[in-house]
Amino acid sequence: MIKKFFFVIMAIVLSLTLIEIVLQALVVIKHGWENGPINPRIYLSPYKDKSWAKSMFNEIRETELEYQPYLDSRTRPFHGQNINIDSLGFRKTWNESLFEDTLLIFGGSTIWGYGARDSKTIPSLLSQKIVTKGFKITTLNCGEQSYNFTQEIIRLIFLLRDGYRPKYVIFYDGANDVFLTYYYNQPGKTAFTHHFQDWIDFRKRSFFSQIGFISWEWITMHSKIYKGISLLLNLDVIKKDSSPFDSIQLTALALSYKDYYKKNFLFLQQLSKVYQFKLICFWQPVIQTKKTLTDEERLVKQPVMDDPDGQLYPMINQLMTTDSSLHFYNISNIFDENPTTVFIDNIHITEEGNQIVADKIFEIIYPILNKNIHY
Repeated sequence: MIKKFFFVIMAIVLSLTLIEIVLQALVVIKHGWENGPINPRIYLSPYKDKSWAKSMFNEIRETELEYQPYLDSRTRPFHGQNINIDSLGFRKTWNESLFEDTLLIFGGSTIWGYGARDSKTIPSLLSQKIVTKGFKITTLNCGEQSYNFTQEIIRLIFLLRDGYRPKYVIFYDGANDVFLTYYYNQPGKTAFTHHFQDWIDFRKRSFFSQIGFISWEWITMHSKIYKGISLLLNLDVIKKDSSPFDSIQLTALALSYKDYYKKNFLFLQQLSKVYQFKLICFWQPVIQTKKTLTDEERLVKQPVMDDPDGQLYPMINQLMTTDSSLHFYNISNIFDENPTTVFIDNIHITEEGNQIVADKIFEIIYPILNKNIHY
């Protein structure tokens, strides 16, 4: 009886393994080993007829993160047709020349330029606008994938330590901070905090428990069978360390985030006085802040950012706007009257969207730049 049960289990395991191998092979045959699966965003109208779209999204997928002390991670150097990252982690930005005055712009993957070519990121488009209007300023893209407000400040501190003396520093934030605040039920944690905690917990496990943990991680991340079953059963395969919140908890979470942002902001103000740069902060738009979505935007809007997390962003938005001690520019409603597809997911925007944001940022900072113009 035991032997028969053993053979049945082995037959099931071997069958599932064979099916998995066949499914993985079909993916490789269909998409190619080097190029990998096609990013579905290339079928959205802003990318549909663009010859560069497929290679650009492939290059995004090929970029890799490397560990950075105090910052968790940074994108490795990368050189492609559409995306280029230098050895210091700066994404290539359009600049007419290297001028004495510099502008550093910090943010997450939206500033980094997910969904855009080097020349069409927000920093590149802003740089073009600045130079076209006669300002001799070099712009550096200090955006990084998944970074929150605190990580950006730490990166600025490192740059100041290493001798950078910017004349202007821009922070463009909101999306990553709010999502991570909801995810961890407190503000300030990074996108990879749970990986470090998982590693600490992993080392406490027994050998066989470690083997089981690694196997399950591989299944949930790579198995085509698991993904198929998840889709059929509508399973939420995204890990969450937090549970849904009621209105009182959401309000408390929003207030804690405002306090966190305020502490960072006041620290930056003091830093700007010591290092004599002009600090300019922006609160970014996300898909939840656009009043009217296109059919495509409704399609790409991800459930993980919906109720209750979809309520948190506008709640924090409102709290911060009414705090007179926070001197920042709220451009979260910049796409309200835009009838086209701007968002390609909950956070990232098209190259056309980047142009709108860059134009708005320039409109706001123009009086500041004009006070210190150098021809």
